[in-house]
Amino acid sequence: MLMAFDTNILTLIFLRDAVVIKKLMSVPATDQCVPIVVLEEVLRGRMDAVRKAQSGQGSFTLVQAYGHLERAVGESTGYRILSFNSGADGLVRTWQPLKLKIGVRDERIAAIAVTHGA
Repeated sequence: MLMAFDTNILTLIFLRDAVVIKKLMSVPATDQCVPIVVLEEVLRGRMDAVRKAQSGQGSFTLVQAYGHLERAVGESTGYRILSFNSGADGLVRTWQPLKLKIGVRDERIAAIAVTHGA
C-alpha cells in the first residue's frame, strides 16, 4: 500500500527524525510517495529562504540557504512523485462547494492521495 508523505513528514525525513525514519523502515521504498503539491511546498519554502538570505533578512546565510535547497531537491528524487491529475482536480472541485475547513493545498494533497490510492 502506498504511503504519501505530507509536508511535515517530508521535512522530518529530511531532518533525519529518528521516529519517522524508524517507521519508514517498515514501508517498502517503492511504496513511499510524495504528492507533487508537497514537493512544491517544500521547494517554495527553501527558495523563500534563499530570497531572504540574499536580502540579509533570513536566519540562514546564503550558503546555508542554497545548501538546504540543494538537499531538498536531491533527497526528493528518491521518492515516487504522485501527480496532480484530472482525477485529483475533479475531486477538489467537488469538495469546494462543501466549504471544508482546510486549505486548498491540503485539499489537493488529499485528492492526490485518493486518486493514487495512497
